[in-house]
Amino acid sequence: MRKTHLVVTVTVLAAMTLFAAETQAYYHPGMGRFLSRDPGPGGTMGAPRVGTAGPAVGGRFLPRDQYADGMNLYQYVGSEPIGWTDATGNARQRAQQAGKDNDKDKPKEPGVPAPGTPDFVGPTEPPAGRWATCGIKVYRSAICTLSPKKPSDFGHEWTNDGQTTWDYPKDYFSDPVHPCHKYDKEHPVWIWNAHVKPLGGSLPDGTSCDKASCRQIKACLQAAENEWDGTSYSFWGHNCIDFAQAALNKCCMDTAWFAYRIPGWGEEKKRCCEREREMDRLGCNGGGGP
Repeated sequence: MRKTHLVVTVTVLAAMTLFAAETQAYYHPGMGRFLSRDPGPGGTMGAPRVGTAGPAVGGRFLPRDQYADGMNLYQYVGSEPIGWTDATGNARQRAQQAGKDNDKDKPKEPGVPAPGTPDFVGPTEPPAGRWATCGIKVYRSAICTLSPKKPSDFGHEWTNDGQTTWDYPKDYFSDPVHPCHKYDKEHPVWIWNAHVKPLGGSLPDGTSCDKASCRQIKACLQAAENEWDGTSYSFWGHNCIDFAQAALNKCCMDTAWFAYRIPGWGEEKKRCCEREREMDRLGCNGGGGP
């Protein structure tokens, strides 16, 4: 029995000696400290160590300012393992920063948004869920006639989440020189909530609608607007209403059956007259204006 114990002990010591060249310091998790002191040129490891407690050379103490983490040569990360880490045994660093450094070393897939960029959808962002609105609403201004002859005869429909507008033609409301459509934007007469489809469907990238996040849905709407941008407008079949419905359908969304804001009695006719006067004043109907 004693011979067996002796063989095991010798084997363990041999293994420790064999791998000692790769070891910076021996750490005991139960004790929360290193079993061996910081190595230095005069120590057993033969290589200087800059980190947890600073090097000690030839049995002599070095100046105090070289003991970066304190005077205890056996201490692990200053006895603060929650906020600090020392994965290599060479130097301690903030645990949060260590994670960031590791992320930097990971290869990024081509075309995949990196963490911190606007299009990145992290694992912590939950799915929107069926019937969720994501704050998206559909707006429509007054429609005056089905046979429009001048710009003020056209109504308009657009989608907005309170911050971003998805529209066709793109940037319809954004001309600062000729704000012809400012009146429409400020006076919608119809408003619907949009919501995630209650059944089935998926985003263009294959994400099921029940797994899609609000950010993914909005990125899809932006992509749909970009696809329609520059295409030929047609009052019948390729207009702003067609765009709003096509984009929402493509991006896992439906428009609510019932509008929560509807025009009052005679309101649309009133808005049409006001819009015509405003656009005449701005010169948007082909004459006059500033």
